[in-house]
Amino acid sequence: MDEDASTMRRTTDAAPGTGADGMPRHSDEALIDNCEEFIRRPYAEHGTPLLRFAARLLGGDWHRAEDVLQETAIRAWRHASGLSTKAEEARAWLYTVVKNLVLDHQTGCGW
Repeated sequence: MDEDASTMRRTTDAAPGTGADGMPRHSDEALIDNCEEFIRRPYAEHGTPLLRFAARLLGGDWHRAEDVLQETAIRAWRHASGLSTKAEEARAWLYTVVKNLVLDHQTGCGW
């Protein structure tokens, strides 16, 4: 029985530096840095054109366009695992999200 218990303990103990699920643990600072970079990079690359696009679709309502851009960033965050790292593909996805959010707003569907 002791041998079974020790075998069981060895197979369920996580490796050093990993969580109970076996995935690597990251420090809070590293996660925050990754989160900030994830948001900062698309804004730097696509933020201004996306904002202008949203404002144009919204008839010049820059405040609403900023809201759309923020919601777009949230959706990008939620779909990060499926988002392409290629700038062209990510840009197309982001423009589609902006367009759909504006359409939802105009039809009263909200978000």
